[in-house]
Amino acid sequence: MVVRDVGGKPLAATVFTTLLQKDDMYMRAAVSERLEAGREADPYYLTSLITMTGTGLSEGDHLYLDRASPRWKEALRVLLAEGARVQRDANATALVIRDLIGEDPELEEAMLREGFAMVPGLDSHVVDVDWADDDDLVRRLPASRYRRASKQSLQRKAMYEVRELTPEAPGLDFACARLHRLYLEIAERKVRLNTFYLPPDLVKQLVHSEAWEVMTLHLDAAEGGPSDGSPVAFWAAHRSGGHYAPLFGGLDYRYVGSHGSYKQLLFQVLRRARALGMERVHLGMDADLEKRRWGSRPRTTCMYVQADDSYRASLLREAAAEVGLG
Repeated sequence: MVVRDVGGKPLAATVFTTLLQKDDMYMRAAVSERLEAGREADPYYLTSLITMTGTGLSEGDHLYLDRASPRWKEALRVLLAEGARVQRDANATALVIRDLIGEDPELEEAMLREGFAMVPGLDSHVVDVDWADDDDLVRRLPASRYRRASKQSLQRKAMYEVRELTPEAPGLDFACARLHRLYLEIAERKVRLNTFYLPPDLVKQLVHSEAWEVMTLHLDAAEGGPSDGSPVAFWAAHRSGGHYAPLFGGLDYRYVGSHGSYKQLLFQVLRRARALGMERVHLGMDADLEKRRWGSRPRTTCMYVQADDSYRASLLREAAAEVGLG
């Protein structure tokens, strides 16, 4: 969706997606854990069809506004009206403008005038690729405690091998299925950002996409890794315009505590971005401490919501209150 002025210049743009989402997606983990217990009997308990900016496989600010134009608020109004039309046509219960900068009073005022409520989001983590080599990366970290923790990953680097999974890889279907199982190991534990599981065939589709890459992390069997050489972690990253965004991954949790595989994964993500000549790495939301150890800058985010279903909102408030009292 693009809104242009009379001369054809874009003033506002976004992409709208309608999808099924858990109503507690951004709520506290304790609330989601309570609701997941109810979803054992009804998988769609407190879930809603929503229309949102971006997609289910993207993260970041999906709203372009030419704020230099005196007509940007008018363009925003047109864009939101189109989003509302998409929402109505899909019979969705809410319109969500997500992952915007959290402190923008001018935009907040404009959104409130259009009937949206602001909801705080999780911090999003960004790392600028401005270091010369691995040692320089560690040396630039902002705190001595971060440098100490990161040096361990640097020392363990030789224990690991990073490989790109390509369409020509032998046994591709089996390899992708194994990576999906590693993804589920994270997804089944992680309710702080509570979403539906990604489809089993997604990894294979991304392997065939020129805009994505799937990287696997292998721990040497001599160092205690799997005897069959299977990966202990992986990530899937989108590459575009100097930006590197690992949007999901997986872990074999047997190696997280003993061999620091998650810390190593973050380290190797940064190394990969530099090797590709990227300018910025988007590490996404959640796991704040581990990401800040690698010098990430937390970016406060928010979303704007225009919802129709007050009954669902009251149930969520009740669930949150019960957790608080428990």
